[in-house]
Amino acid sequence: MNSRRIAITGATSGLGKATALELVRQNHVVIALVRDAAKGSELAEEAAGLSTNGGVEVVDCDLASLSSVSAAASKFTSGSVGRPDVIVCNAGLQVVDGVKQSVDGVELTMAVNVLAHHRLCSEMIGILEPGARIIFLGSETHRGGLSAWGFPAPKWTKPDDLFFPGPDVSKSSQAGRVRYANSKLATIYLATEVNRRFADNGITANTFDPGLMPETGLDREYPAMVQKLYRAVIPLIVRMPEARRVVDSARALAWLAVSDDAAGWTDKYVSGTKPRPPSELSQVSENAKQLWEFCTALDV
Repeated sequence: MNSRRIAITGATSGLGKATALELVRQNHVVIALVRDAAKGSELAEEAAGLSTNGGVEVVDCDLASLSSVSAAASKFTSGSVGRPDVIVCNAGLQVVDGVKQSVDGVELTMAVNVLAHHRLCSEMIGILEPGARIIFLGSETHRGGLSAWGFPAPKWTKPDDLFFPGPDVSKSSQAGRVRYANSKLATIYLATEVNRRFADNGITANTFDPGLMPETGLDREYPAMVQKLYRAVIPLIVRMPEARRVVDSARALAWLAVSDDAAGWTDKYVSGTKPRPPSELSQVSENAKQLWEFCTALDV
C-alpha cells in the first residue's frame, strides 16, 4: 500500500487521535486540523518514531469559526500544505446544556458537526485528485431507537430552523440530543451530495458509524452526577456486544480511509468494515440537496 496523506478533523482526542496514530503506524501522513495547537504538537511528538515514513503535520482549524475553516482550507488550495488523498470529517460535539452558538451565530452542534465540514470539503474539493476519498462521521443516533441505545431519533425540518433555531426552541437536554441526531443524519446527506455533485471528478464519499464508544467521553457535557454514574459503569458497557473499543473503531476507520478493498465505495454507510443500510429518512434525496444548497448559500 502506498503512503497516503489523510486530513483529519478532531485528531487530538478520542477516535480521531486513535485513528491518526493507527494511520501513522501504517506509514501514512496525517494532517491534523486542530483547534488547540499545543495538543497538535503533542500528537506530532507522540507519532514521531511510530513508523519510517509516516508522521503528523498540524494545521490550525477551529470548526466553530467559518473564517478559521476557510483559512485552513486555503493552506491546502494555495499549496502551502500538501494536497490530501483523504479527508476524514471526524470532529463533533454534543450540547445538552441549553442552546449554544458558534462565533458566526449558528447553533453550535450543526455549526461544528455539519457546516464546518461542508465548508472545508467544498473549498478543498477542487484540488482533490481522482480517487480521493471523503469520510463523514455518522452514528446510529441518525435513526434513534434501540439500535442507538434509546437515543432520541432526529426531527428533520427546514435547514434554516436547524441552523438558526428561534428563541422559543427547547433548551432541554433531550432537545440537545435531538439536535445531535439531526447533525448525524446530516452527515449522511453531505456524503450523498458529494457523490451526486462530484462523482465525475473521481471523488467518493462515505459515512462511517464508529458504534457506541463509551471510552470517548460521551458524558462530558452531562451533569457531574450523571458523569460519575456513567464512568462507573463504563467497564461493564464496553463488554456488551453493541459497544466498541476506541482502538477497534480506529482500525476500522483507518481501513476505510486507505484500504484498496474500499476503493470505489460510494455513498455507503459503513459499520466496522461492512456497509449496512442507513435509515429511510437518510435516503430522502431532496433533504440532502436542500441541506447542501443551504450550507453553500449561507453568508455568515
